[in-house]
Amino acid sequence: MKNLICGVIVTISAGAIIAGNIHWNQKLSAQAQQIVKKDDSIVVNQVVEKNTEPIEEKTTQQVKKEENKQDLSTYTRNLPQELQKKIIDASQNGQTLNMVIYGSESSSSEKEAWPDLLKQHLTETYGKDLFNVEILSEVNKTTVDVIRTKSYKKVNELNPDIALFEPFMIRDNNEKVSMQNRTGYIQKIINSWEAENEGITVLLQPSNPIHNAIYYPKQVDEIKNFAKENSITYIDHWENWPALDNKKLKEYVTASNQPNKSGHKVWAEYLGNYFTGKQGQGDR
Repeated sequence: MKNLICGVIVTISAGAIIAGNIHWNQKLSAQAQQIVKKDDSIVVNQVVEKNTEPIEEKTTQQVKKEENKQDLSTYTRNLPQELQKKIIDASQNGQTLNMVIYGSESSSSEKEAWPDLLKQHLTETYGKDLFNVEILSEVNKTTVDVIRTKSYKKVNELNPDIALFEPFMIRDNNEKVSMQNRTGYIQKIINSWEAENEGITVLLQPSNPIHNAIYYPKQVDEIKNFAKENSITYIDHWENWPALDNKKLKEYVTASNQPNKSGHKVWAEYLGNYFTGKQGQGDR
């Protein structure tokens, strides 16, 4: 009898243990399924949220504007940074920049002279609306004459954003105007333009070279140094002409040492490359 009771107890205990284990496993399985379902819900929600974000597409106008800006960055890469920004901003905003070319009779307003050829280069590269180019040429005048008559103030009447200035170096050389007076007067002229035209960019360049000249090249070097000392951009178009001691240079100027058709061409070619981002010099 005692053995029977013990057997029953063992059997009941074993059944309880087995039943408990089964119940525990079922409980763990149910919890695991809940966790998986919860995780799946999170993943689904995340995917839905990601898919609901709006996709921004650039308009054709925006794309063209960005492409135009890239082109302008290439065209203006030779220019001082302030002028690069000025040109790009004007183009992006549909504005026109006033460029005034001011100088001696070497900077003639006649057709096929270098200022006219430069205008053609600018139009071909930037279009007809970005630059409004005006030419003021002082004939048979020295720097002293221009200061005395104050004719340089005519530039202010044109509201220039850019002034391309060729001082009266050949006439000054012929009339023996001292270099001290020249640089002082050039600074006075530039100061006048800057005072009347906020943000103007002034670019300085020499007159045309002269074959086998002695003092004239030294005077040009002084103007170049003056520009450097005063942080004025100096455009050295002489790099595109034959050397001063080369007889071939005579083929580019007249008997009165003014640029002829060939001279105007090489002058304009250098400036055209400078203003349009092209590399290298032209043919000589």
